Amino acid sequence: MIETNLVRRTAADDIADMLRCWMRGGIMGPGDRLPAERELAVILGVGRITLRAALAELQAEGYLDVRRGARGGNFVTALDRPFRRWLNTMRRDLPGLHDLVDFRIGVERQLATLATRRATSDDLRQLTAAVVEMSEAGDAEGHRRAEHEFHQALAAAAGSDRMAHAAADARGEMFISMRPRSDRKGRERSLRIHVDLLRAIQNGDERAAAD
Repeated sequence: MIETNLVRRTAADDIADMLRCWMRGGIMGPGDRLPAERELAVILGVGRITLRAALAELQAEGYLDVRRGARGGNFVTALDRPFRRWLNTMRRDLPGLHDLVDFRIGVERQLATLATRRATSDDLRQLTAAVVEMSEAGDAEGHRRAEHEFHQALAAAAGSDRMAHAAADARGEMFISMRPRSDRKGRERSLRIHVDLLRAIQNGDERAAAD
């Protein structure tokens, strides 16, 4: 007889994982307010009791801060505590971190290659608009939002839902939202990378896009 010690997961655990991925992957960032419970439950396709259990889990872990009053709600924290926990976990599992980095690089290279082959004129306009917004961002939060819009446009240009989901998952697992963008040099470096990728896609240069 085979004995297992599997932990029974709940729907609330799955919803918490999804929201963690959004915050760690940069879809939502520090200071962002989650939609109201009723609206968010509809978006996620779950009951409000399940959603509340997931939100309570994220609050306890330091992802969300609850504010009361007319302008209250669930707000994304600075993510310092979750990031420190993630960093400590990765330091104890360097092979796992290297595997995760390899996976993310592989997926994003393939997305870029597909986008180079398939991007329409509308896709290129969306990518260009995101880069312009990135260049005009005056702070880390504005840069994060523009970068997220770029990657959404890149996924649309690639035309592969499965690949787009894999890339989003990889970004979430990598805690991409905590990349150093608070300093100007970090944002300028990120902007150069995205400008080079945009040019490669515009020129149909698959090799440059995948670099």
